[in-house]
Amino acid sequence: MPLGNIRSLDSAQSARDMLKTLKQGRGSVAEYITKFDQYSTLTGWSDADHRQRFYDGLDDRVKTSSPSVNGQKQHTWKHVHGQ
Repeated sequence: MPLGNIRSLDSAQSARDMLKTLKQGRGSVAEYITKFDQYSTLTGWSDADHRQRFYDGLDDRVKTSSPSVNGQKQHTWKHVHGQ
């Protein structure tokens, strides 16, 4: 396997690992989106997987206070909020 492919696999795995543990925490939704987007293009995951991971990482207060935020509407929600 060429060295470039090995680096790509390592980057993809690192990005997947990062998104599996990434949480919004006390930061803003905008900050969470920025961090999430840094890694999401590298994972090779489907849109459905990205939506689920995004939702899973949101702070529970955001999930319960904004009925339009859910795993199925993540991309729409991001655009509505100018992200």
